[in-house]
Amino acid sequence: MTIAVDLALLLGFLGMLGAALVPRAWVAAALAAPRSRGSAWCLVLFTVLTAGLLANYFLLLVLGRLSWVAATGVALGFASLAFRRLGAHGRGKAGAGPASPRPDAISAKGGDTPRSPRLNGVAAPWPEAVGWLAAAMLWGALIIWTLALPITEWDPKSIWFFHAKIIYFAGGLFRDSGWTMPLLSFSQPDYPKLLPGLAAQAAWVLSYWNEYVPKLSLVVLQAVALIGLLAAATTRFVALLLMAGIVVFNAPSFTPGYADIFLAVHACCATVMLTGAVSDRRDELLLPGLLSCAMLPALKNEGILLALIILAAVGCVALQRRKRGGWSAMAPRAAAIAAIAFLPAVIWVVLRGSWDIHGQAAFGADFWTRVQDRPAAEIAAILAEVAKQGKMVSSTVIIALAALYLRRRLPAATLVCLAVGALYFSGLVLVYIGTPNPLVWHLSTSASRTALSIHAVLYAGLAIALDAVLRALSMERGEPGNASRVLTVNRP
Repeated sequence: MTIAVDLALLLGFLGMLGAALVPRAWVAAALAAPRSRGSAWCLVLFTVLTAGLLANYFLLLVLGRLSWVAATGVALGFASLAFRRLGAHGRGKAGAGPASPRPDAISAKGGDTPRSPRLNGVAAPWPEAVGWLAAAMLWGALIIWTLALPITEWDPKSIWFFHAKIIYFAGGLFRDSGWTMPLLSFSQPDYPKLLPGLAAQAAWVLSYWNEYVPKLSLVVLQAVALIGLLAAATTRFVALLLMAGIVVFNAPSFTPGYADIFLAVHACCATVMLTGAVSDRRDELLLPGLLSCAMLPALKNEGILLALIILAAVGCVALQRRKRGGWSAMAPRAAAIAAIAFLPAVIWVVLRGSWDIHGQAAFGADFWTRVQDRPAAEIAAILAEVAKQGKMVSSTVIIALAALYLRRRLPAATLVCLAVGALYFSGLVLVYIGTPNPLVWHLSTSASRTALSIHAVLYAGLAIALDAVLRALSMERGEPGNASRVLTVNRP
């Protein structure tokens, strides 16, 4: 019961903090977008919780003390609620004219996709409530699996939750808590503190530390990951593939306390959402896509490289659309959102530099020397190991077959996923080539986790390509209704 209350308080705090920051105009636009009702609410909930996570991380970095973070977050949430209620009351007294139609009723006027479990008059393959129930049951299974076991794996015990333990017993994130001690260099003290900070807050609420309570932070991140995959999916068919291929098959990665799986999920969500925002001009995806991208450097140092690759790949699509008379109106909003969303990552980089925190980073003055001196046989071994762990060969072959069937007209999201996966693969290989650690040990202990982001992004591209193939098959047979039946669409 105590654990359930702690989890509810954590989710409520993050939701309140996120709701204070997400504009109401965006929420209205997201709910009115041509998506099914469940998909629209998934998008809103994912955006609110992700904004809450980033805002909580920002407050931890700026204020430091856990009690100040909690007090400030609650104050901001209640102040925002009061301000919005006053604003709504003022508009009501002024007389705002006739009430706007509910999003459910928009389609009755010949506009967007209906909000019922039907699409274009065709019954959905399964009621939307079934998908919600399946996702809830999956999350429940992950919760039991996560909280039934103590913290045992080396990385979670010596990095993420060790940092959380320091923050908890120090009462916050402070320079003089031991981060600069040479003896702590083994625990990578330069890693971002979003996950450790959240774990420390979970223990702070109950006022004690053990090997179970801090893992509530994983439960929160699991919920955000599941909702994010449902929100990013363009159809229920894609949602089913993403949940099966990323969550079910990688379920053991969600429970021990590694941040890599959450990095992979947010990389997948950011890539698909930002590509949809730019290529299909779906404005409601811009904010959650950038927030998900900003989560990457807040989770791991590798997230900086991954975020830059995603932004560069999506930027190329944006430039292409601009040549066709595209998205110039979206660019200023994207720049403003990105400047705010990536602020916690920038602050942490500045803080760890000013605090003189150093980890066991692979980059150094002799990095390029190690790259040049690496034997060709070892480089080939690195390429094979990372490609195998990232499922690159199988995913790429299936996508290539889909491209042949579609006559090279792959969806933009699939192409961007391919580019992001290939570039991040190259970056990881370069890091392994220049590692100062023993190569066999480094590959065997980390490749299976660091390649998760490659696998997730490529798998998302594969799911979207298969969706396009099924749609093309239905169109060739002259049965557009069957495509809707199989793919109950959340499309523009």
